[in-house]
Amino acid sequence: VNPLLNELSGYTELGMHRKARALACRMLKKQPLSDEEFSEAISTLLSIQSRLKPLTPLIEDAYARLPSKEKRKVRFWMLSFYSCIENYEKALPYATQNPANTGDLMFSLGTFSTLDKKAEATRLARKGFRMLANAHDPFDQNSIRVGLTDYFFKQGNYHAVLRLWSDAPLEPTFCINKFASIVESFVAMALRSIG
Repeated sequence: VNPLLNELSGYTELGMHRKARALACRMLKKQPLSDEEFSEAISTLLSIQSRLKPLTPLIEDAYARLPSKEKRKVRFWMLSFYSCIENYEKALPYATQNPANTGDLMFSLGTFSTLDKKAEATRLARKGFRMLANAHDPFDQNSIRVGLTDYFFKQGNYHAVLRLWSDAPLEPTFCINKFASIVESFVAMALRSIG
């Protein structure tokens, strides 16, 4: 049992964000650093979602210190971090055609779509629809929808975005995504019709 991970988990669960952020940053400076410590530190920082961009040098340095085998284990967290700070060029090496989870699909599809990697995005979107058909958890379903929304917005296929969100469960984390996507689609279609 890693006492640092337990402490970090405790701060996060208690909503002590300042302490969680400080400990996560301290963990990233630790030598040696394990893939588990790296993953938990990044997960914590992303869940707090405050001032992420200034942490880029710290995170990149911590990642560089990991052995190659452990770097492969934290690929998803590097993809997540770069996606959250909207640095898709840096996210691209970590994006995948074989997502390990719904977040992996969401961030990979968002990266491919944003960078106009059409072939990769189309293949991954097909997998996304298969994953959506088999997803039972509302959070997972809506994570997939966010990725597919990026894909369809890039294509200008606003009807597909509306269909995608029309039967989406109301899940607190993604309520804003659902309503924003619907509004943006209607606005884009209205602008297209008068343009």
